[in-house]
Amino acid sequence: MPSVASTTGQEELNNQITSCCAKVCEYESAELQARARACVPTLTLYEKAHREMHSNTHIRDELMKQMLRWYKKDFFSWVDQAVCESCVKFNAEAGLPPPDKTVSVGSGTPTSDDLKYGAARVEVYLCPQCNSQVRFPRYNDPGKLLQTRRGRCGEWANCFTLIARALGYKARFVLDLTDHVWTEVYSDHMRRWVHTDCSEAKYDTPLVYERGWGKKLTYLFAFNAEEVVDVSRRYTQDYNELRQRQTLADHTWTAQAIHAADLQQRRTCTYKVDMDSFNARRAEEETELLSANTSAGGGGEDEGRTSGDTRTVLTPNECDKVGAAYINTFLPTRTNWVCEFAFAMESSGADGMALVVRSNKSKALGKGGCGLGYSGMLNCLAVEFDSYDSMMECDDPSGNHVSVHVGIDSAVTSHHACSLARTSNVPQLNSGTPRWCRVSYQMDTLTLTVELKTVHTDSYADILSTQIDIPAVVQRDTMLLGFTAATGGIAQKHSIWDVDVRTWS
Repeated sequence: MPSVASTTGQEELNNQITSCCAKVCEYESAELQARARACVPTLTLYEKAHREMHSNTHIRDELMKQMLRWYKKDFFSWVDQAVCESCVKFNAEAGLPPPDKTVSVGSGTPTSDDLKYGAARVEVYLCPQCNSQVRFPRYNDPGKLLQTRRGRCGEWANCFTLIARALGYKARFVLDLTDHVWTEVYSDHMRRWVHTDCSEAKYDTPLVYERGWGKKLTYLFAFNAEEVVDVSRRYTQDYNELRQRQTLADHTWTAQAIHAADLQQRRTCTYKVDMDSFNARRAEEETELLSANTSAGGGGEDEGRTSGDTRTVLTPNECDKVGAAYINTFLPTRTNWVCEFAFAMESSGADGMALVVRSNKSKALGKGGCGLGYSGMLNCLAVEFDSYDSMMECDDPSGNHVSVHVGIDSAVTSHHACSLARTSNVPQLNSGTPRWCRVSYQMDTLTLTVELKTVHTDSYADILSTQIDIPAVVQRDTMLLGFTAATGGIAQKHSIWDVDVRTWS
């Protein structure tokens, strides 16, 4: 007699498998595929693929890379919190900064129209500016997502897998039961299934979740209209350890459930499966999955997550570390902008972190220790959040301060001879408690403002403001915005998350 936990786990797995099997069959609709193809600038992407293709790659593989970049940059939008469109429009027309982020107030009741497009769950948010509620239906219909073009990883991968099928790729929807989904596409050139994560614009980096994100993976299944495959081995370097975390059901039961679903997909497939080709691919994949995974990926597997609100660790809680992370988009230099982010400095150590605005010609990382990872950069502005009193080296005003530093013709340094404005009247930065910060820039007045809050739902409080001609600092038409952090002889973990950058005229 199976235990209650085992029965519950089997039911959860069975529901997930059944749901995904049905979902991927929707991608075979000729009408949906035609609508998907109409959304893709195929000719433009082919031209870019031809220009950037290397001698050892194939045009279809390069096209997929171009599709990932287009999809993330130009087509789909990530939603952590719903946006109050009316306030965004009002502020833009009034020449005001974008409104503060909405705050989650729970779930709402789905309408008949929501349910029609698979949105059984509706998130509700409160706009702090107009005090109205904003609904965010979590649509699960790929056709609807071609219209809304927004969501989180589920919506992203759902719509992208449809588009890949519409452009003739053999594609599979991959379910990671911990909290993520993505796509696999088959490369005829490489003769294997290739990891493809549209929300990260990652291609052929299967170990990124273990190595870059630090995830403890459990179950990973790949689905399309003709097969269901347990692909857990592809995404780990220690399958035995991963297997120990697969506790929802007995391993034999899970294997039998996947096998049954796999056979059922081919029985009910709406098109004729070329079994010779299928069997050849399946045999090659089985051999690949059973081999030790040292990753045949294309690099970038040690990079952290770029989508959603998962924390990016700039430095671990270790001595003599320096790190940086940058927004993946160049911003126009002569514009108004605002950057909101959450951060935490965990432990009472040293040294601190900084928000940096720099020229793309400047180096990405400066000096460690009291240099906070930015000291030494050319054409750079830094807003430092310093948690250690380096009086001798930097003439720091205290061991808990915020300061704006700039370097134009000479390199910026963390010494306070380079400081334009500073304040020690700030909450304790290295308490390990999350802090929320908003740094904004008004181009017409050349004013940089730094605001902080210690409770997410509170209003921001000004802590300092100064005038600085950022275009004169950067000396380029575009600039990069990012974060640096460093430790010296004392350890401290520096993390950022929920980064949101907006510009307006």
